[in-house]
Amino acid sequence: MQEVTQTVSVTDIYGFFQLLITYWYIALPFSIALLFASRWFPKVLIAALGFVGGLFFLMPLLKTIPAVNELLVSNPSLDLPIALFVGVICAVVVLGLFKFVFFLGGVLIGFFIGVWLWNIANPWIIDQIRLQTPSFEIPQWTVWVFAGVFALIVGIFAILSHEKTVSFLSILSGALILDFYLLFLLGQSNPGLFGMITKPSGANEAPALTTNGILVFVGALLVLMFIGYRFSYSHWGARKTKNP
Repeated sequence: MQEVTQTVSVTDIYGFFQLLITYWYIALPFSIALLFASRWFPKVLIAALGFVGGLFFLMPLLKTIPAVNELLVSNPSLDLPIALFVGVICAVVVLGLFKFVFFLGGVLIGFFIGVWLWNIANPWIIDQIRLQTPSFEIPQWTVWVFAGVFALIVGIFAILSHEKTVSFLSILSGALILDFYLLFLLGQSNPGLFGMITKPSGANEAPALTTNGILVFVGALLVLMFIGYRFSYSHWGARKTKNP
């Protein structure tokens, strides 16, 4: 039997993007719930974040194990059931150990979001620097420093305020996923104007957003987070909190 191997780097976000596209019917409703329900269902949201983390982060790592990868390649129908099972297990673990691993969870989520933001902005930043210094090469450890600092900030914030941290991470996660779908659609319709956020199959070079794409990404992220915050913390949300 031919051996099947697969390697995935934790700093390569494009495998995660491909999962978002493949399982859009799961990720899209979750992202909407994360964006708009951050104030009302903290335990449900914690479980949902654990489920999404298991489905879209832990599952790709499991696929780097040759035995698991070979099983899924030879039985494609098992891919979704196993992914859902991993997501449920992660949801149960995260919910059960919520207080004990809150700081660690904040660090991990912060690191993952930091890697996400870096991979999106990095090609554009390098292009701008190379306009002045054509031979510039960014050190490979930069992504680890950027994501590590972001993770530490989120972890400290998680310790200081549990409820606000859950709400912030929920809104940010939902906004990032919805923002991804927006940029994906724009890139498919007009790649010359907005660039590409996903890596085409077989491509070696990382895709890059144009300046317009970066502006749309930042602008849409801020607008979505503002809408999610206003919706969750409106007088309706406050009334819901006072009358559980």
